[in-house]
Amino acid sequence: MLFLYLHGFNSSPESIKAKKLHHFLKEIYPAATVIMPQLSIDPIEVSAILNKILNKEYPDKLGSDKFIIGSSLGGLMARNLMETRTDIAGAILINPALRADKLIEHIPLQQYNTYLDKHYTLAQSDLNYVKALMCDGTKDESKYLLLCQEDDEECYWKDSREILPNAEFYLGKGQGHGFEEIEVTFDVIKGFLNSRINP
Repeated sequence: MLFLYLHGFNSSPESIKAKKLHHFLKEIYPAATVIMPQLSIDPIEVSAILNKILNKEYPDKLGSDKFIIGSSLGGLMARNLMETRTDIAGAILINPALRADKLIEHIPLQQYNTYLDKHYTLAQSDLNYVKALMCDGTKDESKYLLLCQEDDEECYWKDSREILPNAEFYLGKGQGHGFEEIEVTFDVIKGFLNSRINP
């Protein structure tokens, strides 16, 4: 079984949220493989790497199910993978950037990633590629869990709810876009995963 975590824009698998999720997943599914790659700033390169990871098999005593957990921009990538592949058992989207078309209008081209201590420039082609990750329609909303914060001012929960109105849904308040106290949703996550795992 595989859990693939996709961090958000200018974030890292070293973030507080990612570390908490890694510990939690290994605690409840110790035999599972948990992969949290540092994603490149090149979206085309990211897509190639993610598909390479997902093309492998990760069998353990619970089977070979594959789950994607995506935060912010990682949530957009997770949804794209869910809708373009047939081997994903479920996706957990945390404050996902499902309306990339709205977001890229306000993103400055000059960027700095604090985790990598790296300045870089976004190309218009990068923004266009991200926008193209948006999907029309959903195959099966029951395969999604949405974890949102009411006070997230970057990725509005109503946008996600409008796109996935029938997905399992959690709405919290007080953590904004960072959602660092992700442990408040661990029971919800565990219930969702257990309902999707094929024995």
